[in-house]
This record gives sequence, C-alpha cells and structure tokens, in this order.
Amino acid sequence: MRQTEDKVLAPLTTIGIGGTAQRYYEPESISEVQNLIGQATALKSRVHILGGGSNLLVQEKRLSGRVVKFGEHLSRFDFAGKHLRAQAGASLAKIVTECARRGLSGFEWAAGLPATIGGAVAMNAGAFETSIADVLDWVRVVEKSGDCRKISRRDLQLSYRSSPFPEAGVIVEAQFTLEVRNTEVVRENIRKNHRLRRQTQPLSEKSAGSVFKNPPGESAGALIDAAGLKGLREGDAMISKKHANFIINCGGARFADVLRLIERVRHRISNYYDIDLELELQIIK
Repeated sequence: MRQTEDKVLAPLTTIGIGGTAQRYYEPESISEVQNLIGQATALKSRVHILGGGSNLLVQEKRLSGRVVKFGEHLSRFDFAGKHLRAQAGASLAKIVTECARRGLSGFEWAAGLPATIGGAVAMNAGAFETSIADVLDWVRVVEKSGDCRKISRRDLQLSYRSSPFPEAGVIVEAQFTLEVRNTEVVRENIRKNHRLRRQTQPLSEKSAGSVFKNPPGESAGALIDAAGLKGLREGDAMISKKHANFIINCGGARFADVLRLIERVRHRISNYYDIDLELELQIIK
C-alpha cells in the first residue's frame, strides 16, 4: 500500500483547491481497504475518500484522519456478455470507450466526465435524464467494521444525486447490466453527448462540475443565469460565463472564495425565486 504524510491534495481535485492530508493512502487491494477502514474505526479516525477528484471542494488545511484514493490498483473492470463489473477506481472515460467498442448501451451519459465508478455510484451521477442507478445491479462495500458486504440496487434507495453513501460503507466494486445495441448507435450517442458538453460546459477550465442540484422542475443553471449571476466573482472563483451552474478557478481561487460565491448565489436565488438551492458539490473540511 502506498502511504504518504502531508500529501498535497489540490492537484488531485479537478478544481485545483485543497490543503494537505495528514495521512494519505492508495490501497492496492480490497483487503487493504478493509484493514484501513477497520483500523480507522478502532482509532475513531475520520476517513475521506477521493474518487476522480470531481464534485469535490477540499478545505485548505491539514486534514486529520485518513485520506484514501483508489488509484490504478483498484481500477480494473471486465465484461461478461452484457454485464460489467468494475472496481471503485475504474475510470468512467475508459468504460465509456470500451462500451462503445462492444456495442453496449447504458453509460453514454458519462461521455466527457472525469469521474470514477465509486464516486459516480456514491452520488448517483447522471445526465440527459438518466443516471447510473438505471444500470446498477449491486455494489460491494466495506463497512466501518472492515467487513465486506454486497448490497443490491433495490436495497440502496437511490434517488436524484443521492445515495446512502458514505454512511452505508465505502464502495469498492459494482456490477451493471447494459443493453446490447448497434455499435455505431452507441458511438453516435457518445459523440453527441460529448459534443453537447463541450458546447455548453467550461470543460477547458478548472471546475468541480455542477455545483447545485436541479430543483424539481427547474434547472439550477438556468435560474442562476436568469438572476444575472454569470461572471460573478469572489477572488479568483467565478460563476462560469458558459454554464452558470459551474464555478471555475481562474488561477488562484481559494476554498473560502468558492464558499462565499456559493452563499451569494443561494441568497440571490432564494430572494428571486424563493428556492433554496441544494449542493451537489461535496465539501471536505
């Protein structure tokens, strides 16, 4: 197992903000994850899980406890017919590419997302009116005791950008059932989704992805745009002029800058529309 003290975390996040990890681990097997979690529970030590670093805002301080990132050793995935089994650190981008090659449908929505399977399941990620829950069969988790348990989708109570994780355990593996379709149809859907993201989202900028969940029947980005908040800044943190539900790091944005900007947006939307925006962004502090 790779272990580092005072690991700098900002480069591991897509927005480029973060402090240091008092203890940083990259486990190389599920059994090592079990040992880590079990020991942390016995020592009453906090555990923070890093996936692909998207949808995360990390405090600029020395994080106590243990920061765990699933790297290359827990990123394997394989196919058996229309079934996909993937470890938590598996790249969504690589899975999308392989699904296209095999003519398997179910992950087209993920085209262009810098995420991992574990993080995607933990937040029930999705787009284009679909989500990862639509194809999920089960997840394998490591509980606080260090024991492994398999949980079926029907027992997870997944909803829009919501799941019982991390309280229900640390996801280490998941299985999905996909739909066999014409290879070119799958590839065209992936190209279309990727093209739409490039046209509408600031993919070339440092950001954490969507900041707020869409309120029922509404678009968070459209509400923020209509309130005239595109381009609003706090320090080097700015509401994207391309998509109003993204906060971009213009070069030297700080944790506090992003938090202030979030609160300004929430305040304006509450005053304008009497809607309380809920964070999709996960904050580690």
